Parts: sequence; C-alpha cells; structure tokens
Amino acid sequence: MGVPIDEPRNCANLLRRSVVEAWCAPPERFFALSSLEQDAVASVQEHERRIANAGGLDVIVLGLGQNGHLGFNEPGSVENSAGRVLDLEPSSIEANRKWFGGNYAPAQGATVGLKTILAARHVLIMAYGPHKAVAVKEMVEGPRSAEYPASFLQGHPDTRVFVDKAAAAQLDRQH
Repeated sequence: MGVPIDEPRNCANLLRRSVVEAWCAPPERFFALSSLEQDAVASVQEHERRIANAGGLDVIVLGLGQNGHLGFNEPGSVENSAGRVLDLEPSSIEANRKWFGGNYAPAQGATVGLKTILAARHVLIMAYGPHKAVAVKEMVEGPRSAEYPASFLQGHPDTRVFVDKAAAAQLDRQH
C-alpha cells in the first residue's frame, strides 16, 4: 500500500503488462487490488467476493517471500486467514524498497487470504536465489506453521514448486 496507482512496478501494473497484455486476456476480466490506503480494505473484500462467486481459483501463481510469506500473508498468518491489509515484516519492507529502487518502502500490504490461496485447485510457487533458501527449506521440509505461512502448502493436493539451485541449496533431499 502507498505505492501510486501509476507506478509501473506496482503489482497491478506488473500483472497487467506481464500477464493480461502478454497473454491477450480480456482487460475487463482483470481485477487488481488497490494500492491506495483509502481503497485497500474494500478492494480486498471485493476481490475475495469475486473469487468466491467464481467458484474459487483454478490456478494461483506466487513467488515465495524471503520470510516464507505468500502474497503478503506474513509470518504469523494463520491457515484460514481471510484477505486483509496487514503490517509487513522488516524483510518484506526492505525487499519492496529494493524493488522500487528506493522510491517506496511500503509498511503495509493488501492480500488475499491464505484460505483463498490454499483453496486454489493448483498452486505454482517460484523462488530463485540464495536469499530464498531458508524459506524454501521451511516450506518443503519444515513443520506446518504460521511462522512460515508457505509451509501450509504441504497439505495442498497440487502444489508445484519451481526453484533454482541456489534456492534449493538447504534442502535435505531433492524433490
């Protein structure tokens, strides 16, 4: 939250360019969460309502956060959490600062809930680089815990994880 709507690197604009336009999807079928503080809660609620009314998500594609978050479901997020606005952990704030070239470092994020993510029929997770190695290990081999929200995917019937060697470096076994 707090990133201008017209910032090319905000999540909505990135998805619009990289997915909707690249795949020639109908623009009227793209629904983004608002990054404006005054609209964020209503935007998340409307997003969750649309997903529920559509019968849930067929596929969700997410990057794994360095601290084990999914979306912005930061450590401490419970398995059945709903979409919401929440405070970001310092590692997420710093990752955002780097992503936005130092121009923005949002302290809050808007996200669909873990309940929605875990209900998706297929989940695709990506993690690249050595800074993701601990999070990958906890997601795959650690106990299921709110401390690493991605670990809840261990109970999902169809999760695919895509990592490079650096992100997989701390795994005890290759999967």
